[in-house]
Amino acid sequence: MLITLSTLHVSGFAPFFSRIYLTLLVSCLHLQKSFHYMALLKNVMRLSMTSLKGADAKEISSSVTAIANEKIKAEKEAAAGKKKQGNNLQL
Repeated sequence: MLITLSTLHVSGFAPFFSRIYLTLLVSCLHLQKSFHYMALLKNVMRLSMTSLKGADAKEISSSVTAIANEKIKAEKEAAAGKKKQGNNLQL
């Protein structure tokens, strides 16, 4: 069954947000390689966070920062591993 935002009904609080989550997840997975994906994410985050309290926005920001730090660390470790392998080949 295809779930779209127009087919969602607010019958229960948690099920409603679970369905929105799944709809957005499936939609975003198809768009990840698009040139416009970053702009989409930035705009969705900016617009969806304007009505939040400062503490709530900070909590979301902290979560996103933690994910970014983990990705940067993994990329650095991967680059260091490649660099180390490249140096061993030269010897």
